[in-house]
Amino acid sequence: LRLAINAAVRESVVGRSVMDRVDKPAHTKKPGKAFNGRASMHIITTAVETQGKVWGARWALGFTTGARESEVLGLEWDRVDLDAAVIDLSWQLQRQQKAHGCGAPAADGKYPCGKVRVSFCPGAHWDFPPGMEWRECERTMVWTRPKSDAGTRLLPLIPEMVDVLRELRYLEPNPYGLVFHHDDGRPFTQDQDQKMWRALLVEAGIAHAPQHSVRHSTATLLLEAGVDAHIIQSVIGHTDIATTRGYQ
Repeated sequence: LRLAINAAVRESVVGRSVMDRVDKPAHTKKPGKAFNGRASMHIITTAVETQGKVWGARWALGFTTGARESEVLGLEWDRVDLDAAVIDLSWQLQRQQKAHGCGAPAADGKYPCGKVRVSFCPGAHWDFPPGMEWRECERTMVWTRPKSDAGTRLLPLIPEMVDVLRELRYLEPNPYGLVFHHDDGRPFTQDQDQKMWRALLVEAGIAHAPQHSVRHSTATLLLEAGVDAHIIQSVIGHTDIATTRGYQ
């Protein structure tokens, strides 16, 4: 509500924000869930057995690199160097919403084109902030650059992960150059990814845990292995070392 009213102030819709007089409630951070090495391997193995090679590889890459969901789903083959065993996570794939291009809405909220859904507007267009780097993938799926320099990074691959990706390389070709995709070439959406994660935990007989637990697991396992926190910070892509230490 505070963000919305502040936006209204900037656009001169209202003169001042009443939220300035409201104290924000204290935030209590909940401890993150992390899987140990045995549980992580069990989840990956279950994925291969129940969801197939592509999804199995998707979860394996998440656990072995700590890459974000949007980074894994948006990974392209031209950013995978199997000989050097590294991947380039300089782009993220996310669902974005276009803006109406037919003009401002009327008092009743209807747009001149008469269409409710933006995608049906003849003048629909992407309306990203100035300076934002983006590339269109398919329909509402768009590649964008990470917001911080820490988010753009090269990650090493363990030998087993290289073997898994080599096998994927020769499956059905993808028109978008994506590593992970549907059989017909369409990219996986984050909604689909979350659905597959929930189904995977059920198949593995593990109580529900947020998908972000995959990143927590990578960081925690590296910390337990004695890897320096600054190196883990670089791998995970945290801007602040305190965030990385919070995973311990």
